[in-house]
Amino acid sequence: MKRRFTRQRQGVYDVLIHRHDHPTAEEIFSEVRIQQPGISLGTVYRNLDLLTREGVIKTLSSPGNPRRYDGKVYDHPHARCLSCGALIDIPDDRSISVGAFSFPGFTVTGLSIEVRGYCSRCRSCNEGDPKESDQHDI
Repeated sequence: MKRRFTRQRQGVYDVLIHRHDHPTAEEIFSEVRIQQPGISLGTVYRNLDLLTREGVIKTLSSPGNPRRYDGKVYDHPHARCLSCGALIDIPDDRSISVGAFSFPGFTVTGLSIEVRGYCSRCRSCNEGDPKESDQHDI
């Protein structure tokens, strides 16, 4: 059952569809709060959970890294910075097909590709603090 998009839910969703760096709940909260000063972090978490369960957004998690959120629900590759932890979309011009990974006796239903390395900011300063900048370039 799909629920209506409340003002808070719309604010959370709007942040995600306009970013390509997959923010954490706290980063989303900070951005939504600019337009909706009364929103709480708990409300952001509840809406992220609901939007994920409804298939409107994706939750991205990997061991040792904070949970991040993605407004793109189709399969696409990501790049993770090993220094600051940024998770960035790899440009869409690199086509990836689930069909390329199919083989007899197995039904592929999804694909997750993550390349690891260092974003341009961390390469230039040899260290990273994801709180200093919202945007990271490959």
